[in-house]
Amino acid sequence: DSIPSNDGYTRMGYAVQQAGKYLLQLKSNEPSATRNRPYYLILLTDGQPTGDTRDPVQEARNLANSGIKTFVIGIDLKLTLLENIATSGQTGKAYYVTNQSSIDSAFAQIANTATTEVCDDLDNDCDGQTDEDWPTKGKACTVGSGGCQGTGKYICTPDKKAVQCSA
Repeated sequence: DSIPSNDGYTRMGYAVQQAGKYLLQLKSNEPSATRNRPYYLILLTDGQPTGDTRDPVQEARNLANSGIKTFVIGIDLKLTLLENIATSGQTGKAYYVTNQSSIDSAFAQIANTATTEVCDDLDNDCDGQTDEDWPTKGKACTVGSGGCQGTGKYICTPDKKAVQCSA
């Protein structure tokens, strides 16, 4: 508690909104070649939102709709609200920590998640390549045989974890 906290308030919605504005500005100033790389916000909190009229769940949803995912870490508390923020922020779940070791672990898990390549035409792991884990993506494929044979190309599956033939 040595960091000033806005007169004891935990303005979660405001914090997510303001951090989001900053990230959106960074994103808009990027060269077009890298503008679609992933952006993330990490909300680290030790309390319930107070003194704030902004809904942190909606603010996280707004960011997700703009391509910025929100990770959530709760210190010494477990709230349904934090899960809802993480879900709206498209990161799936909140992380709960109680000491430095668990904080380090949460950040390591987030870093691993945030740099995992998924099949989505983006460079998720920031290595300069797009969807490199699926070398057949975009190549021709066929399904069936004889008069029932169809031709297509390999495309990403809806869950973004594999490719499938579009035929």
